[in-house]
Amino acid sequence: MKKENIKPKKNEIKILLLGDTGVGKTSIFKRYLENKYEGNKTATVGVDFSTRDFKYKNENYIIQVFDTAGQERFKGITKSYFHMSEYYFVVFDLTNKNSLDAIPSWLELLKEEKENPKYIILGNKDDLKNKQISEDEINNVLENLDNININGEKFLRVSAKNGNNIENAFKYMIDVFNNDNNENKGENNNAKLTKSNLQKKNSNAKCCK
Repeated sequence: MKKENIKPKKNEIKILLLGDTGVGKTSIFKRYLENKYEGNKTATVGVDFSTRDFKYKNENYIIQVFDTAGQERFKGITKSYFHMSEYYFVVFDLTNKNSLDAIPSWLELLKEEKENPKYIILGNKDDLKNKQISEDEINNVLENLDNININGEKFLRVSAKNGNNIENAFKYMIDVFNNDNNENKGENNNAKLTKSNLQKKNSNAKCCK
């Protein structure tokens, strides 16, 4: 009997890009999915999405990325897509203080729809070093996010223009995804553990590399 070629299993991860209009969400979207940069893009209307096959640490993944509109009038549409995923990139423009100040409100909006979303905050346009807002201004906003009960706070500088750290952001989210899966498997396999032992096990788990 002829053996069938079995394709490697692929893990599917859905990631939503959130943030004000003009921060470069679409550019990040294009850089990761197509490895190209298109400046002066028109604002996204509603939601756009695409997928990419990706191999990381000898595992195969299908990454589905949703690029959402940042304009106030489209927030209702954007919010309706929050249920599509547990993983989010919240983006601001490193040269635009207003987009940084909007991060807490985006997280609050996300918190209204998702109990425990996993997210990373991306500061885009890291290539524009001489035009960036100060480190102190960034830290003041990010440090005050502690009162927002969402796990996974992390900040990464990226550049959609030159590609700096774009793939690293996605690799970070894959690590979070894998950690979630491992924790779920551990809970299923150890259902008979005592509560104290389970708490000890979880306290030793690491979120990501």
